[in-house]
Amino acid sequence: MTTIRIYCTSLIQQAKMAGRYSTADIYANTLNSFLLFAENPDFKFSEITPCLIKQYEEYLLNNGLRHNTLSTYMRTLRSIFNQARKDNILIPSDTNELFRYVFTGYESTTKRAIAPTLIR
Repeated sequence: MTTIRIYCTSLIQQAKMAGRYSTADIYANTLNSFLLFAENPDFKFSEITPCLIKQYEEYLLNNGLRHNTLSTYMRTLRSIFNQARKDNILIPSDTNELFRYVFTGYESTTKRAIAPTLIR
C-alpha cells in the first residue's frame, strides 16, 4: 500500500507538468500540514478515520489557522482521497463520511483593502 506522502508527491509532479502550479502548491502545503500533524511521513491511507480528520481540524484551529484556510486544506485533502479512490488505492471508508464532521465551507471576512476613493 502506498503512503499518502508518496501518492501526493506524484500528484504534485503531475500538476506541475500540466502547468497547474497553484494546484501543486496547494497540494504541497496541505501535505506538509497533514504530515506535521500526523508526525509520520509514512502515514498510509488505511490509517485514516473520521476521528483522525476531526483531530486534524482541531490541530489546525489550535495552531491559529482561520476557517477558510482550514477549509482549503480539508477540501484539498478530500480531493486527494477522491483521486486515490479513482486510482484504486484502498481508502478505508467513504470519502464523504471521512469529512462529514469538519468545516469545508466558506466564512465571509471583512474587507481589508483601502477603498479607491481614499486612494484618490
